[in-house]
Formats: sequence, structure tokens, C-alpha cells
Amino acid sequence: MLQHFSNRSGNVPSVLTIMFSLILAPYVLAADVVVVQPGEDLQAVIIEGRKAPRPFVVELAEGRHALSRPLVLQEADSGLTLQGPETGEALLVGSVAIDKWKAVAGRAGVFEAPLPEPALRLSPRHLFIDGEMATRGRTPNTGWLESPGTLAVEPPFTLAIPRDHSVADWTTDDGIWIVGLQKWAGFKFPVHEIDRAANAVRLNGKLHAHRQEKTANRFWIENDPASLNTPGEWRIDPRRGMVQVLSASGQPPSSGSVTVPVVSELVRLESCQDVTIRGLHFREVDDDLPAAGEVDVQAAAVRRGAVRVVGARQITLTDCTFHGLGGYAIDLGRGSKDCRITRCELRNLGAGGVRIGEMRPEDDPAAVVSGHEVEGCTIHDYGRTYFGAVGLIVFQSSQNRLVRNEVHHGNYTAVSVGWTWGYRESPCHHNIVEENHLHHIGNDLLSDMGGVYLLGPQPGTIVRRNRIHDIFCHDYGGWGLYTDEGSSGIVLEENIVWKCQSAGFHQHYGRDNFVRNNLFVDCGEGGLRRSRDEAHRSFTFEHNVIICKEPRFVSGNWKNGDTILRNNLYFSPAGGSPTWNGGSLADWQAAEHDLGSRVADPKLVNPERPDLGLQADSPALTMGIRIPVLATDSQAAARGPVQTRASR
Repeated sequence: MLQHFSNRSGNVPSVLTIMFSLILAPYVLAADVVVVQPGEDLQAVIIEGRKAPRPFVVELAEGRHALSRPLVLQEADSGLTLQGPETGEALLVGSVAIDKWKAVAGRAGVFEAPLPEPALRLSPRHLFIDGEMATRGRTPNTGWLESPGTLAVEPPFTLAIPRDHSVADWTTDDGIWIVGLQKWAGFKFPVHEIDRAANAVRLNGKLHAHRQEKTANRFWIENDPASLNTPGEWRIDPRRGMVQVLSASGQPPSSGSVTVPVVSELVRLESCQDVTIRGLHFREVDDDLPAAGEVDVQAAAVRRGAVRVVGARQITLTDCTFHGLGGYAIDLGRGSKDCRITRCELRNLGAGGVRIGEMRPEDDPAAVVSGHEVEGCTIHDYGRTYFGAVGLIVFQSSQNRLVRNEVHHGNYTAVSVGWTWGYRESPCHHNIVEENHLHHIGNDLLSDMGGVYLLGPQPGTIVRRNRIHDIFCHDYGGWGLYTDEGSSGIVLEENIVWKCQSAGFHQHYGRDNFVRNNLFVDCGEGGLRRSRDEAHRSFTFEHNVIICKEPRFVSGNWKNGDTILRNNLYFSPAGGSPTWNGGSLADWQAAEHDLGSRVADPKLVNPERPDLGLQADSPALTMGIRIPVLATDSQAAARGPVQTRASR
């Protein structure tokens, strides 16, 4: 270990220093750090460090620290600090460089090189050019193709390709994939058979009938030999074990500028505690998609993380960045407890940002996941490969806090809590989602999503003081606050929701939720939607403000009276005759809905920025409605005008 020893200045210790360090090692190591240079075996250094007293600090020097296998921290590593340098960046990467580029005859600007052997075995789905996740060659370059008809559920199923995209020259050896979209998730399969006469392909996968799109099947083609037509795109020729890149400059890629992942996980923490990781940059990891393809699970729930915590406690990740990762970035899995993730940036992710818990409840108390906190993090541009991934998701887990994070520009839900459908007992309870900024979600790609999505019984869960805006779905369900199947015992209060394609608050079905002191502005379907009648109280909706461009405030199914709506304030600048589920306020109140509610201008400080709150003389105040101020004038000015759907 002494070969790695240095002080923070980086000076090499003298012989005398080494002699003293042999005698006084416990004191020296407690005060200083072990510095690991790029190319050194980080795992070996940490294993050797298990002999040292605690605290033990390992610092990665500036540069790229490449891993060919995950770094594993175990119980003996408890108390360890793994950190980056005070100046410069230490990158922990799971990739190798590709070199030996040669021009491809007859393809201007296309160059190819052999895949390194570790990557060849993995059949990688991601490639990085100058550190950025590159786009695999696809047709069309943006948007999607459409094929009519209902797809067979049992494998293999046949997908018709539009005639202006001929399959005549395709072979099953070309490594061509079809990537499809279905409501709230997708599917990815290699082409199994080719029907040239019908201009169709057969894919060897099992689909879900309830995810079929209403009109046409949306999909695109990846890795087609003819798909390289935009600079920076790439594909793999599986027959020859070659990777091809369309160069933007017309020149072969420079040495080391193109890298390919060789791992799907960078760091695993197993059964350790009190480990701190700070100031590191995690980069260039693939996902674990099976070679045969698959139908995506909702929320990309089967994808794991580049940093994975299993059975470990009190792990801290702070001031780190996660960029260009094939799955989730951070994975607080089975048996993990009381971990903190603070001030991290997670971006350009194949799946989502942070996943907490497991998909199935645990019988063993030691395996239960609980007590985590994600605070002050930024998560954006997620769901690049697994479109239904979530920015922050809590599965079967309790007493977690998601606080003061910003989640934006993802293809699906920003924050999701709960993983039990219906009213079965759930270990998910007392989770806090508070003061987050969730915006520009959906991108017209998928359906059935929310800024905050809640699922199943979870008493004690609170969703409070969040800013949620610009949620745009493809077909249906671009909701701000969404209590889905069986959501129960949840409080949603003092949130500000605006510019959602669908309702500001929507409950599919659930029991005894409380929705109070929220502000909903310019949301579709009115501000409030209820989808299912049930023989118990669905929710209490009180002291809320709803402002709609058109004077239609409530939609959905209200046949029975098993809800409480009271003391709400409604307003539409359009004037006219307002309606509540198609009737007048008098009709609505005659059915004992919205007693004590009224119609009046709530007087926003700035109609374009509802998060700046209400004016001092707002009638909402006299009604006892408490709408918080969640942004400052300087924040509003810094972010500029809110982007509308028409401008996207």
C-alpha cells in the first residue's frame, strides 16, 4: 500500500518518511490519503486498505480510471471514503477505447474498426464519442414509423414495414433491431425473420394486449446497414465484429475519442456501512438488455444501476455526476437502509436517475429497503433507451425523502412512489416528496404518466410543495399529480401544477387521499379528474384553486357521491358559463359536491408563473386557502418564459 501513499501535494515520500510511516502508519493514514493514479488497480488498493485503521481515504487522481469489472466494496470497507481530487476531475468509466479505424469503401465518411474483445462478447447497445452518448443508426432519424393493425400477442409476431422502407436487402445477420412504443413502455427485438414479399418482419417476442396502441403501431429501425446518414451515428456489423461510425469531419476518429462500454455496473456496495463517495464522475456504462430483446417493464423496473447498493447502510453519495449510463444511475436495492444522495447531477441516462427498493415485498426484515434520502440533485435527459424509465422511483420501500430535486426533460414520469396495484398490503409508507421542481416531462412519446405518480396503499406518504409543469403525453394521461390503482392514505398539499396536457390532479382509483391547498393552472380535462366510482371515499379535495383557460373544471366519473369536494376556488379568464362535469355549479352543489366553493379571480402575481403565488388581496385568502410561494422573481427571470407545447 505504501507505493500509493502520498500527501495532498502529490509529493513522493522520502525513504525517511516511509520508515517513519512503518512505525506511525495508523496516525499517518488517519490524517492523509492514499492517491490512486489512472491505470492503477483501484480494487487492489481498497483490498489492501482493509488492513488499515479507520478512517481510510482513497482519492482518485485527475483523469480516466477505467474499470473492466465492477469495483466491489464489502463489509471490511466500512468507514471508507472514496473521493475525487480537490482540483480537476476523476472519471470512473466502464469503457475501453476503439482504434484502428479504416474507411469503408463506397460509404463517404464512414469508418470502421474491430470491437475490442470484451465489448464483442457483450454486444453493446451504447457507444460514446468524445464522452457523449452517440445515437445508434436509426430509421427515421427522428420520430417514428407507423404500421396499422393489432399485433399478435404470442411470439413470433409480424410487423409490417411501410413500403417506402424496403426490406429487400435486409438479412437476419445484419443485427437489425425494431424498437417499438406501446402506451407507457416500449419493446426492443432483433429481426427474427424477413418476409420480403409482404415487406414485413417477424419478431420473437411476447407482447401485452393491454398496451396496444389505439390507431397504429409506432416503431423505428435500428442498426440497419443503410441507417448511417447523420454525422455521429454508429452501428455494429455483428457478422464481422466491427463497429462503424459516420464521421462529422470526414476524417477517421482520433485516437481514444470513441469508447465502448464493457460493464453494466461500475460500483457495488455490499453489506458495508458508513461509506462516503464524493466528487467523482461516473461515466460510460452499458445496460443489461438480453441479446434476444424484451418488452420493457413499466418504469424500466428491471433495469439496475451503475452504482448499486445491496445490504449496505449509511452510504453517502455527494457532489458526484453520473453521465452516459445505459440503465439507472443509482440503485438502492435489497437490504439497503439510511443512505443519502446529495448535490449530484444525473444526466443522459438510458433509464432513470435513482431507483429505491425492489419490485416485490420482502419477508425478511433485514432485506427491507427504507430510510433513504435524495436531496438537492438534478436529473435530466433520462429515458434515452428505456423510454418509460422514471427520474426518481420508490418501489416497495418506506420512510424515504425525495426533497429539493429538479427532474426535467424525461420521456416519462418524473417521480414515482409505490409498486402495489390495488388494495393489497404494501410495505410502501411514510415517504416524503417535497419541494421538487418537475418539468418538461413526456415529450409526446408515451402515455399514462404524471409529474408525481403514486401507486397502491401507502399511509403517511406526503407530496408537498412541489412545482410541476409542462407535462405532455402522446395520447392520454399527461397528469400533474396522479394517484393510480389503489393509491390510499396519501396527502397531496401545497403543490403548484400548471400547463399539463391532461388534468392537474387525476385519481384512477384509490381510498381516503387528501388533496388540499394546491394550485392548478391551465391543465387539460379541467383541473380535476376522477376515473372510477368505488364504494368508499375516493378522496377529499378541499381548499384548492383551479384556473382553466376554458371554463370546464371537472371531468371523469362522478356517478356516486363517495368523494368530498368543498371550499375550492374556481376561475376561467374566458368567462362564459362554467361547467363541472358538464353541469352548472348549482347542479354540482345540488349533488353535494363543492359546498362552500365559489368562482372568482384568485389574482395570481404572474399568470405565466403560478409558482410566484397569489396577490395579497386574493379571495382565496379569505376562504382559508393557503397557496405557497415556491419561486422567487429572480428564479422566474433566470428560467425565462415557460415553453409551450406549440413551441417544442
